[in-house]
Amino acid sequence: MVRCDERRIVFLPLLLLMAAWVDYINAGAEYATKAVAADKSEDYEQALQLYQQACDRLLLAVKWMPETVCLLKDQTRLKIQEYLSRAEIVKRIVKAEGNVNLAGSGSARLSVPAASVANTTASLDAAAASASAHQKAIRECFVPAGQLNVRWADVAGHEDCKIRLKQAVIMPIRQPQVCAPGMSVKGVLLYGPPGTGKTELAKALATESGCNFVNVSVSLLSNKYHGESEKIVAALFEEAGKNSPCIIFIDEIDSVLKARADGGGTIDHGDGAKAEFLIRWDGLIKSRGSVIVMGATNLPWLIDSAARRRFSHRVYIRLAGEGSGKRILGVHLRGQPFLPAEEHYADRAKRTDGYSGSDIKTVVQSALSKSLEFSLRATHFCKYHNDADGNDYYGPVLPQEEGAIKMTFDEVPHGRLASVQPIYDDFVQAISQTPKSVAKEDLQRYVEWTALYGVQG
Repeated sequence: MVRCDERRIVFLPLLLLMAAWVDYINAGAEYATKAVAADKSEDYEQALQLYQQACDRLLLAVKWMPETVCLLKDQTRLKIQEYLSRAEIVKRIVKAEGNVNLAGSGSARLSVPAASVANTTASLDAAAASASAHQKAIRECFVPAGQLNVRWADVAGHEDCKIRLKQAVIMPIRQPQVCAPGMSVKGVLLYGPPGTGKTELAKALATESGCNFVNVSVSLLSNKYHGESEKIVAALFEEAGKNSPCIIFIDEIDSVLKARADGGGTIDHGDGAKAEFLIRWDGLIKSRGSVIVMGATNLPWLIDSAARRRFSHRVYIRLAGEGSGKRILGVHLRGQPFLPAEEHYADRAKRTDGYSGSDIKTVVQSALSKSLEFSLRATHFCKYHNDADGNDYYGPVLPQEEGAIKMTFDEVPHGRLASVQPIYDDFVQAISQTPKSVAKEDLQRYVEWTALYGVQG
C-alpha cells in the first residue's frame, strides 16, 4: 500500500499538468469561437474581450505543452497570432467609434503581455521559416506526371508484377466505375535482391498511371534536431496531397520504417518520425487527394510490422529468368549499332541465368567497351573515307589486313577514330568477367519471407 501511495504522489502532478494544457486548449477554442461570433455581429467591444481571453488561455496551453506535440504547439501559436492580428484591428475600430476609453479601461484593453506576444511572434516566424524550408525541399523532389517518361516496355520482364501494379493503382484511377469501394491501395512494397528493377518499375507506374511522383531520399527525412523530422514528414504528405494523385516513392525504405525499439528502455531518435509517418499515411490526419506510398527494399524483414501492414501489396521482384534475361539484353542493346543474331541472344540469356537486371546491364556495357579496348591496343589502322561529311576516319585492324597502316591510337587525328562493333566473343568474355551480385543462399531468405508476407511478382 505504501509503494502504491508513493507511486500516486509521483505521477499525479504529471497527470494534472497534462490535463491543464488540454483544458487551456479547450477553453481558448471556446473563447475564440465566441469572439468570432461577436466580431461578425459587430459587437466589437465584446469581441475584443473574448479575443483577449482566448489568447490568454492558448498562451498558457503553449507554455505547458510537452515538446512531443510540436506540431500542435506550432498550430496553436499560429492561431494566437491570427487572433492577435484580428484583435488589433478590432481595437482600432472600437477606438475610432469612441465606444470605450482604451487608455483607461482595463476591461476593453488587450492585456496579453508584450513579452509573450514578442516570444510568440518570434516562434511563429521561426516555425514559418522552418516549414517553408521543408516544403521547398519536398518540392524539389517532385516530378510532374509524364516527365519521367519510363514505360512498361522499358522494364524488361516482371510481367506478373506489372499486372499487380496495374490492378492496384492504375485500374482505380483510370476505370473507377468497375472497382468496388475501397479497392484503391495506400501502399505498395517492391522487395527483392538488388538490381532487379524495383525503382524503374515505380517510375513506369507513375508514368503509365499519370500520377505525380515524389522521389524521397532517406537523408531528407532524417534530421538531428528534435521534432524536425516529424515536420518534414508532415510537409511531405501535405505537398503530396496538394499534387494528387501522387506517388511517394522511398528507395531503401527499411532505413526509414525499420522496426522500432522494443519496450526494453531503448530509445530510437527516429521513432517520432516513424510514428508521424504512419499516422499521416493511415489518414488519421487527413491529406487532400489520393496519395500512395511506394517503397523499395532489399531487406523487407527489417521493416516495422505496422508499416508492413499498411503495404497492402507486397510484391517480390525476382531475378531475371532466361526469358526475361533475353528481353533485358534487348532493352540495353536498343539503339546500339550491334544487332546480334537471334541464336546469340538466346545463348547469352542462358549464360546470364541467375544474373540481376543490373548485372546484365554491366555485362552489356563491358561488352560494348571491348571494342574501345581493341582500338587502344591496336598497332595498325585502316583509313576510310566518309562521303557523308567528306572526312577520313581510321579504324583498328589486324596487321595482316589489306590497307593496314602501322600506327597507334595516339597517332589517330582528333575526332577521326571510326567506331568498331563488338563481336560475340566480346560478350562471352564480359560475362566471364562479371560475377553474379546475388548468391543462391541469399535468395532463400526472400523465398521464406514471401511465403509469410508477400506475393510473387
